[in-house]
Amino acid sequence: MRRRATAAALAWAKAAGRRGGQQGAPFSSPGRTQAGSATDPALISLTINGRPVAGTPAGLTLLEAARSAGVAIPTLCAHPRLPGTGGACRVCLVEDEQTGRLVPACRTPAAPGASIVTDTPAVRAAVRSALALLRASGDHTSCPTCEAAGHCELADLLARYNVGPDGGGGLLPKSAFHEWEEASEGEEEEVEAGKHAAAPRHLASGAITIDLDRCVHCGRCVVACGALTGAAVLGMVGRGGRSGPGVVVGVGAEGGSGLAAAGCVGCGQCAAACPTGAIEATPAWRGVADLLDSGRVPVAIQVAPAVLAAMGEELGSGTTPLPPGQLVAALRAAGFAAVYDTSLAADVVAVEEAAELMRRLEVAGRGGDGPAAHALPLLSSCCPAWVALVERAAPALVPNLSTTRSPHIALGGILKTPRLAGRAPSEEEGGGAPPPPFLVSAMPCTAKKIEAGDDRLVLEGGARAVDAVLTTRELGRLVRARGVEAAASLAPTPFDSPLGQASASAGGDEASGAGALFAASGGVTEAVLQSVYAWVAGAPPPPGALTATRGLAGVKEVSLALPPAAAAAAGVPPLLRAVIVSGVGHARELLEKLTAAAAAAPGGNIDPPFHLVEVMACPGGCVGGGGQPRSADPAILLKRTVATHATGDGAAVQAAHDNPAVQTLYGRVGGGVGGAGAEAAFHRTYSC
Repeated sequence: MRRRATAAALAWAKAAGRRGGQQGAPFSSPGRTQAGSATDPALISLTINGRPVAGTPAGLTLLEAARSAGVAIPTLCAHPRLPGTGGACRVCLVEDEQTGRLVPACRTPAAPGASIVTDTPAVRAAVRSALALLRASGDHTSCPTCEAAGHCELADLLARYNVGPDGGGGLLPKSAFHEWEEASEGEEEEVEAGKHAAAPRHLASGAITIDLDRCVHCGRCVVACGALTGAAVLGMVGRGGRSGPGVVVGVGAEGGSGLAAAGCVGCGQCAAACPTGAIEATPAWRGVADLLDSGRVPVAIQVAPAVLAAMGEELGSGTTPLPPGQLVAALRAAGFAAVYDTSLAADVVAVEEAAELMRRLEVAGRGGDGPAAHALPLLSSCCPAWVALVERAAPALVPNLSTTRSPHIALGGILKTPRLAGRAPSEEEGGGAPPPPFLVSAMPCTAKKIEAGDDRLVLEGGARAVDAVLTTRELGRLVRARGVEAAASLAPTPFDSPLGQASASAGGDEASGAGALFAASGGVTEAVLQSVYAWVAGAPPPPGALTATRGLAGVKEVSLALPPAAAAAAGVPPLLRAVIVSGVGHARELLEKLTAAAAAAPGGNIDPPFHLVEVMACPGGCVGGGGQPRSADPAILLKRTVATHATGDGAAVQAAHDNPAVQTLYGRVGGGVGGAGAEAAFHRTYSC
């Protein structure tokens, strides 16, 4: 039954992808390949609102044609970054002047010579009626407390078309219901008999919360979870009037139920796709706001590089990144006692992972028996959703996972360890100084919420490295709730130093370009290979040697040639190979190949010989994280990635191992890179 349900949901999502014109197209793809644009150069002409529109690629829908002409048509289900969605909400109705009929723009092909009108009285009345039905069909009365408040597409349209609780002007009685709520004949009896289970209305994990009472049945989450991730955890369950999104695999192998047992890794792409507050990151911002309001304890925050690339979208500067100094100023104005840059810890992670790769290459080069502790390829461990996927789906590959902690956990460990942070110990730490601040991580990722609560990542003494995790969307809401406006007009303020120096600008305590690149797919690989090359060759890689790490492709293969004599002296191969994957769907495919190869590999080393594997669960890497601002801009990932690379390429220090702050930190750790001190401070264990 579970296999049939999963297969059916995945088939539905893939079929939606085909209907959208590109099977399996990534949600975060920077653009769509449309018939008539790349594959068919034919162009057509049509008329929209009495205005001739020439040069429209054949194969577009009326909705896409109107958007390309700058004409706005409302919709709740069709999404320009998620092919295959549309046809459910009936909000995008337009009038066909040739037939006089109202047709859904998202499902009607733009035919040569077509003439449509988007603003007739009949269209407006139909749109308002559809919106009134949608409002009446769910719980849309608690908008101020909804996590999507201020960014809800349904609320925006209700306000735009003046649709109140009674339908606005008596269109519908308050008791009106949507046809979705009307069960088909005999369905209730089947539900009672257990033949056809109704979807649970409320579900939650440490990463996301689902409230289907706020669902508009658009299907975006199902396509995101199925066609994008290949997980098919969410699907259209139920039949007839009771159909709707739900968890199609409700019971796990160990008898558990809910999202985690169904195979959800918490990537949050469903939440990024949702037009309402039906699916959101499990909220933590109110608790942080309570602490800031009370002033009882100092509250500090660290900001991931992907948040820096997208926070302008939350604070009013659009897709133009908010300068880091002004974001720091805004967070200070919101009440945070200190603001740290997670990119500095990313430098540490890059150095440790590079040292780990070197050790494994040296063991393999000596022709040893390949013990599990030195298995190749080395799998990156920065993405908690990827780590969860390996642990659940391929436990035999857990020895291949890097033991290096993710950057925000590593920085939390630095800040909460007195000798590393350069501060006196608190009373709880055996001294008399004030305790360290309550530490918040601002992350692009919903899965980081689960990671922060992982008992395997607690510090010596039992403290958690990070006390709370906010997504970029949550951070935006918190800053706005604290009354901080016009962040772009604030005087820039430097990041605080986690090492106790005066400030990032005064003490030279800032991240390298390598650390900043962690926000984009390929950034980890680029940072790690930079250090490996420099250690082997005694010089940085040649210009352009790592260009292949960049870009939005879901799968990228990279080769880096080392000087042969230097490689031989170091005991490593002269050609390093890496594969870079983003998106859970691509990650699952890679995992299947690695699992099959591992089964036939002697001593745990896998052939074909990829030495390093970087996986980010979200398309495009962290810039496309499930906690990032929602966007209908088809090029939003490209814009965030370009901003990330500009930050990295413009840094004063390019390589992580050259960062003076990292060198200062290793002086406090003792034992050098990859030594026993670093092992205790920056590494973790796995339970599998």
